[in-house]
Amino acid sequence: CKKMCIFAASSASLLPSPTSPVPSTSSSDDSIPFTSIYDVAALNEYYGAKPLNLLSRIYTISTAALRVAAVWIMDEYFPHEEGVQRGKVLRDVISQMGPVFVKLGQTLSTRPDLIGSEACEAMGELQDQMKPFDSVQAFHTIATELNWSGPICPEDRRPGLTDSPPLFCQLTMKPVAAASLGQVYRGVTQEGVEVAVKVQRPNLMPQVSRDLYLVRAFLAWW
Repeated sequence: CKKMCIFAASSASLLPSPTSPVPSTSSSDDSIPFTSIYDVAALNEYYGAKPLNLLSRIYTISTAALRVAAVWIMDEYFPHEEGVQRGKVLRDVISQMGPVFVKLGQTLSTRPDLIGSEACEAMGELQDQMKPFDSVQAFHTIATELNWSGPICPEDRRPGLTDSPPLFCQLTMKPVAAASLGQVYRGVTQEGVEVAVKVQRPNLMPQVSRDLYLVRAFLAWW
């Protein structure tokens, strides 16, 4: 009987311990205080010194919110010929805003009393039907985390690979599922073990930390 295993490959570390540091994938600033422990004080100090970074993100969020509000109002007073469109627009905007907003959207999808049943139905796709990121990047992450210089699977044709046997004898070239934090590939190891390979989205921790900082600041102000 074959055994199902889980490999968690991320842009940080493979199954990190609670106290082990997780380096940032951003090369623009090595001093960014991203670790596996959510350090509020360190993040406050870091982002407090980067107002332009925050203002740029606030502008992006505000622009997205205005777009949703405009469509919401138009749908309320001037219904679309093809039916209500605000749920689809809300879902599409949230899906582009990053993991923190996707998680908020997933929570909203369970509250028809707040956003209506049509919007809840559209937002339900945020649970496990997110747009995947490039598999070439995912394969590079797997190779880096598992210290593998050869192909990830027989179909892997990335440039610069060694002639060593593939890491997996089978691996889907496209993810079988994609969510806000990562995506999953189905594979089989060289020993014949069926595995699910979960790869974290790139630059995840900087995005999450920045948006959580803004959410905390907003709630404190509110």
